[in-house]
Amino acid sequence: MAELGDVEAQAKLGYLYDKGDGVPQDKKEAAKWYRKEVESNDASFSGLLLLRLYLESKGTLKEHKVFLREYLKNQIASDPKDSANYHNLALLYTVDESTEEEKREGVEWLKKAADLGDVEALQLLGRIYSIGTGVPIDKQEALKWFIKAGELGSTDGQRAVGALYYLGDGIPQDKKTAFKWFKKAAEGGDAEVQYSLGEMYYYGDGIPQDPREAVKWYGKSAKQGDADAQYTLGWLYYNGEGVEQNKKEADVWFSKATEQEEGPPFTYALKWYHEKAEAGDARAQFYFLLMYLRDGTYSNEEFLSKCFKVISHKSILKWASAAADRGDAGAQALLSLMYHGGEGGVRKNMKKAFKWAYLAAMQDSFAGQFSLGILYKKGEGVLTDKVKAYAWFSLAAIGGEEDSTRERDLLTKKLSESERKQGLMIASKIQQEIVQKQSETVGSPENEASSEPTVSGTGSAFIITTNGYILTCYHVIDGASKVTISIQSKEYPAEVIRTDKLNDVALLKIDGTFPALAFAHRNSVKMGSEVFTIGYPNPILQGVGQKLTEGTVNAITGYRDDIRLYQISTPIQPGNSGGALLNEDGDVVGIVVALLKADIAFKVSGSLPQNVNYALKSNYAETLLYTVPDAADHLQQSNWGDSLGDVVERVKKSVVMVKAYK
Repeated sequence: MAELGDVEAQAKLGYLYDKGDGVPQDKKEAAKWYRKEVESNDASFSGLLLLRLYLESKGTLKEHKVFLREYLKNQIASDPKDSANYHNLALLYTVDESTEEEKREGVEWLKKAADLGDVEALQLLGRIYSIGTGVPIDKQEALKWFIKAGELGSTDGQRAVGALYYLGDGIPQDKKTAFKWFKKAAEGGDAEVQYSLGEMYYYGDGIPQDPREAVKWYGKSAKQGDADAQYTLGWLYYNGEGVEQNKKEADVWFSKATEQEEGPPFTYALKWYHEKAEAGDARAQFYFLLMYLRDGTYSNEEFLSKCFKVISHKSILKWASAAADRGDAGAQALLSLMYHGGEGGVRKNMKKAFKWAYLAAMQDSFAGQFSLGILYKKGEGVLTDKVKAYAWFSLAAIGGEEDSTRERDLLTKKLSESERKQGLMIASKIQQEIVQKQSETVGSPENEASSEPTVSGTGSAFIITTNGYILTCYHVIDGASKVTISIQSKEYPAEVIRTDKLNDVALLKIDGTFPALAFAHRNSVKMGSEVFTIGYPNPILQGVGQKLTEGTVNAITGYRDDIRLYQISTPIQPGNSGGALLNEDGDVVGIVVALLKADIAFKVSGSLPQNVNYALKSNYAETLLYTVPDAADHLQQSNWGDSLGDVVERVKKSVVMVKAYK
């Protein structure tokens, strides 16, 4: 059929060779069939697929260069207002193997895209003139293009303009103008520039000194996780500079700074807590202990050694012992690590290490559970038992700690299938016992004030705007007293902004700037469309790493012809709930929904995968987003043209785990 000129067959054959679907992957053969289809159908999307292959080929598909240039020029002729065609043509002329003359021509095509308001083209022109690619270095010309990008709202462009003026890099130094552009970028959410703006206000650098404004901008940066800003803000609250003195607020920001684990903010804040704790400040003693184990979830002995070099051993043992005797899980886990490693002025004692680890572990301390896994694995303080070690590592891995996941995966290779299943059964029983104990203590007078919320369930979610708006299923967070988002083992407190119970959608918000996904064009999904999802299915059984599953759209309606849903063949398990259903370009076409009885997804014991799976169509989630202008204004443009591997790598950065606490 393809040889006879059937354009659909040609496009399909190109795709099969492109993806290695049923045939050996062959990019040259894929390019040949994509080109044949474009030659018969100039408006075909295959032209963009051929362009992608060419740009990825690093010179191995040169025979298509002239054809692609003509193809894009034809596209420009048919739609001269589409900046993407100019931009793509510029990329063709500026690849590594291009001559200097070709690169200069590429710059001219890029200027045409910029003239049509293409922000990426404007920023790229600024960089090109800054470093001299195809043109001589010209900082004034770079400034011109960066300004245009900044005027269209690009924080990168605004930051670049500010930097050129602040440093006087090839242009007259002008800190007042630099401040104006830095402020634009800071108002757009750039955390580094927010910190720089705080510095300018604090020191009166190019502008009148204003400690109150300094506190404001340090605070915005600190909320996005900048350690220097957190530490600085802590001192400003402690000393009452630019803000009313508030030592409790200082505690909060010093504590956040120490979570960065390295650099001056960690060292300075730790010493500050030491002085306060030595003076008998109970609050400082409490925070000081939490530094070691990150609220009972950190288990790195190297990190502890760093702490021990700063604080006296006598103080550590005194405070840890007192808190552990009161039942503090973090302190119990700390004592276990101290006795295991002979740190903090105590001798190694494996029996005591086991005792304190067990007490912490049964309070759902991931650090304590990890320590028990190590002790059972090595037979230290207890008889060697690889199955029990596997059970404890599996429980600890829920906290996202990489050491636990690695140890569990190593044991998986050494255990038989029956031993692994036995370990999971032990883990399930332990978790049920922990949950039972926690439910017994909730509401008791002695624990009412000090009890912390515990994780009641997890699910998947995805970042949909760069300023931190996140979508997930409503049932994932239903009834939660607290919600957090895990991104690369770091926890972010999340605010529930909007919910749509009928369609099972929730919009969350975290502070910071993050890579975001885009919605696909509406009505782009048809029966048979290929889709995939990345999420966190059943973390106890499968670990806390992201998992990718692929499938197709079986029907464009769901259960009992529900028009809100797609029926999909993509394998779905508890924990996938709330994840994005994505097309081949990595754009969101839906939100994965869970079992009909969604609460099953949160039980620790294993659940069977769904046989029939559904996803809510993305336009229902979009409707919710448009009720929040701050979210709607930051939606991303859809993507196209990347290889599947590149798409997956891009999507992974925007897929997160939701933890619901009760």
